[in-house]
Amino acid sequence: MDVSLNSPIGLSRILDVIRIVPLPEGALVADIGCGNGALLTGLAGRGLRLVGIDHEPECIAAASAACPEGRFVCGDATTWLIPNEIDLAVCLGATHAFGRGSEALPNALNTLSPHLISGGWMLVGEGFRRCEPAPEYAALLGEFSGIERTHLENVMAMESSGFTCLHAITATDAEWDTFEWTFFRRLGKVAWRDAWLRWGRHTMGFGVYLLKTTGSL
Repeated sequence: MDVSLNSPIGLSRILDVIRIVPLPEGALVADIGCGNGALLTGLAGRGLRLVGIDHEPECIAAASAACPEGRFVCGDATTWLIPNEIDLAVCLGATHAFGRGSEALPNALNTLSPHLISGGWMLVGEGFRRCEPAPEYAALLGEFSGIERTHLENVMAMESSGFTCLHAITATDAEWDTFEWTFFRRLGKVAWRDAWLRWGRHTMGFGVYLLKTTGSL
């Protein structure tokens, strides 16, 4: 499990979703919030143009080393992206860069949509709530929990922003366990671990959604 994706869903499952997209040779794939470049590294060798964008200089350095085939830039997505250029825009667990709470997802979609070619695609990774959080867990998560919507409500929000959701996968309990325990070993946050085991494991969900511009089907 590569937690640098900021997704509990493993890279191999995400790449399987991308295989649904008919990307021609030379198609541009832009990963917004690319981390260490794991996703684009997985797409290398397919004749695609690969661009990764992240705010963290150390991530860009790691991504550049891992994926020489890609172009990686440090900064804001809208500064570097050109309108009507991207075949597939990817934003996995990074919509928070576009806003807070329930505003993050539609802001991300509305900001990135003009940069897609006609008939372009998006792959979005977003949290969702599997059930209403216990009051104690809601207090721990705070006002902007990252699970403001259900899985269905995520799809509805995406389709309200001018896309059609054509496929979606969700994280399994086993993937969540690997993701959360890996972070605990790295960061040692006992309070977060205990809250995850008490409430989070049954409350937090994560989906990866494949979207196509409405009207281009």
